[in-house]
Amino acid sequence: MKKKYLFTLMVFLLFCSILAVVEVSIRQLEPTQSFSRLLFFNQFKISRWGFLNKRKHELNADYVINVIAMGNADFYDRPELFRPPFDRVPESYLVRTNPDGFRERKFPKHSRQKSIVILGDSVGFGKGIPVEERFSSIIQKQIPNTPIYNLSLLGCTADCMAQVLEKHIEALNPSLIVVQTSGNDIDQTLWREGVKLKSEASPDMVALSFIAKSFLLQKIQEISGRDSFSDLKSHSLLAESYYEKSMNKVIKLATEHNAKVISLNLPFAYTWNYGGHFSKKCQQSDVCVHDLQVKFKGNKGSQGKENFSTLTSKELGLSQKYLDLVFPHPEYFLDVVHLSALGHNQVAKDLKGVLQQSLENKR
Repeated sequence: MKKKYLFTLMVFLLFCSILAVVEVSIRQLEPTQSFSRLLFFNQFKISRWGFLNKRKHELNADYVINVIAMGNADFYDRPELFRPPFDRVPESYLVRTNPDGFRERKFPKHSRQKSIVILGDSVGFGKGIPVEERFSSIIQKQIPNTPIYNLSLLGCTADCMAQVLEKHIEALNPSLIVVQTSGNDIDQTLWREGVKLKSEASPDMVALSFIAKSFLLQKIQEISGRDSFSDLKSHSLLAESYYEKSMNKVIKLATEHNAKVISLNLPFAYTWNYGGHFSKKCQQSDVCVHDLQVKFKGNKGSQGKENFSTLTSKELGLSQKYLDLVFPHPEYFLDVVHLSALGHNQVAKDLKGVLQQSLENKR
């Protein structure tokens, strides 16, 4: 009996040794983009679900503009240090709003002059940067004769944008409406799909937390074709059904007020443009004159400079060689979502030409 136990123990130790060797060997392999994405997105999915669970009281409620449109605010928004570096802006920034709650000058009661209105979320809001470094502020200096009103709000979704536009379209009299599609639509969709499964967390979250600790298990996950990045992209397609009514409302309001629409589809730091659901709607409408897909170019990887990618490497214990494949242009971002001043500057360059051409066509 003793020999039997000893033999079983030896087989078990041999098996563990083989697994350990395979684990180490996989970690030594030259990284691929697909496996690097899988390593990061497993961690991202775990973090995102934890964050969504904490905000479930907001996600389960109908959106109310007054909750976040704080009129005459004057404060510094500070980094949320409880969140990982890939999911928070690194520095405090000044938030100063007009009476209607936007980082803008006071709105006219009814403008006779035609304007450009920008709808957006925290990216358009300029989360993490001074207001003068936002893409809308940069363009306003270059097109001084046409007022630009940036109606972006923190946490804004397509539902929120439709409400904002309905409330202010008469006063601001836009000839062009730029819709910076919201990444919050994806978050909301992710949550709603989870609720359908009667779960306060993704159904495979416990298993995923275990898998994310092993490169071997994640390599098996990659081979089996189950990865968190594909799951995220699928939720972008689902967002179309959840937000179709609000997207139609934006198009309808533009049509009724003789305004044209421009879709501004920005990428996450992992290079995927997340506004496909509104881009599709835009392409189907005569009132939409341009679907701008922003792409960042330049140096690859972190280039030895500290940024959210290098901080994420330290936080997750993932080698920078993997994250340089996930985030090829980290200099354009403060985290995976929010643009740096350099990112806003590039968006301004891309958008300015589209706006000028559209204004010429309207004349």
